[in-house]
Amino acid sequence: MPISGSWSAPDAACLKFNVDAGVKGSSGEAGIGGILCDHCGKALIRFSKSIGMSDPTGAELVAIHEACQVFSSSRWFIRNKLSIESDSLLAVLGCRLRVEDSEFSAVLSYEAWAVDYISPLLLANGQVG
Repeated sequence: MPISGSWSAPDAACLKFNVDAGVKGSSGEAGIGGILCDHCGKALIRFSKSIGMSDPTGAELVAIHEACQVFSSSRWFIRNKLSIESDSLLAVLGCRLRVEDSEFSAVLSYEAWAVDYISPLLLANGQVG
């Protein structure tokens, strides 16, 4: 059982993308970021970028979409399942992602602690200030 506020590893055949978004105010300049890790916690891919104006839930949905796009164009796409973790309950409930077909499988989950894990990436890269 994971410690509260800690990262939990995916199964060995799965990779996990933790995503986050930052927005100035209730609707303003926004940035997104994500980090893809394997079951050992090794970072495989990172992204962060400005997305212009957005509200927090919209920005989180863009982060989730970006993670799907980045993963689907990666070398791990064919061999691994994908888990996406977000700290936005509204975004998770809004799309309740579960995509399964012959080439792509992803499960979206909510973790409140994730904001403290990804947000420093956005700040460090000047995406949100």
